Amino acid sequence: MLKFVLGLWLALILNRHLPFKSFIRAIVLLPFIVPTALSAIAFWWIYDSQFSVVSWTLSKMGLIDRYIDFLGEPWLARLSVTAANICGASRSCDFPPRGPADHSVVAL
Repeated sequence: MLKFVLGLWLALILNRHLPFKSFIRAIVLLPFIVPTALSAIAFWWIYDSQFSVVSWTLSKMGLIDRYIDFLGEPWLARLSVTAANICGASRSCDFPPRGPADHSVVAL
């Protein structure tokens, strides 16, 4: 109930004509934007054709002799983007783990 009241209060305040309203809205949205941007950068590094951590690990283990171009091959690109999307949409790839999901707010 407290989350609802605080959220409604903040929404009503940000709906008024305030100086620097766009800046305040940007600050409020930062906690939602930053994890997505960091996740995109992490997957960019994981799937990079030259510096991929997956390819590096497999190479050091002796399982492959050349780096894998995850985003250059059509089927690998589909699988890589699908894996990144599933990981980004679920909480299973969070580090550190956030614990049990918060089911107090239902998204419609």
